[in-house]
Amino acid sequence: MTEIKLEEYKQKLISDFPDLQISSVRFIGSGWHHDAVEVNGNIVFRIPRFDHVSDNTDESVGYETAILKLLRGRLKVAIPDPLYVAKDMSYFGYPKLEGELLADKWDTLSKDEKDRIIEQWVDIIIDIHKTIDLKTAKELHVPLFTDPADPLNEMACKIHEVKDLDPIVYEFADKVLALSDTIGTNPIQDTLIHNDLHLFNMLIDPVTHELTGVIDWTDVCIG
Repeated sequence: MTEIKLEEYKQKLISDFPDLQISSVRFIGSGWHHDAVEVNGNIVFRIPRFDHVSDNTDESVGYETAILKLLRGRLKVAIPDPLYVAKDMSYFGYPKLEGELLADKWDTLSKDEKDRIIEQWVDIIIDIHKTIDLKTAKELHVPLFTDPADPLNEMACKIHEVKDLDPIVYEFADKVLALSDTIGTNPIQDTLIHNDLHLFNMLIDPVTHELTGVIDWTDVCIG
């Protein structure tokens, strides 16, 4: 990220949160639509990278922050506490969670440690499903999971039109698309899901190797 862009984000934060005394702003990563910045070493903001994203996120930030508040203290791991929400509901910030990205530690773990984490992983998923019922999720306007027949899936099928990618990318995409066609869509089984629970969105204690947190709830949905 350029210094100019980082300064732009700093000025945006100053404007949106005038009561927040900002001493430092550091870039820490990018997602599909957001840049993550760390403020004062202890607050994380995920700011939309594109204007069109900001224009369309007010509803999603609304239900995402509502879900986080309902789940707070009810999971066995930490989750973002949305203490700083922009007035236009385009993004929010939260006190930085303890731990390191599981993705950065996975290859260093033993088989037993990985098995233990997988058990914790499943427990987290079950707790999410049990904690917020379908009625509450719908009342918060949490969206339905994208149907396999959705145009986004059709777009994904065009992966082979993108030239010069590593063959493993095409192979992985084809496997995911084939799997998506096997997923049942029985509404009786619907529940609240994180929908992006992978190695880069989970935190681990670098000493005990226990899961400590789950981040990035942007894609939360009913499915």
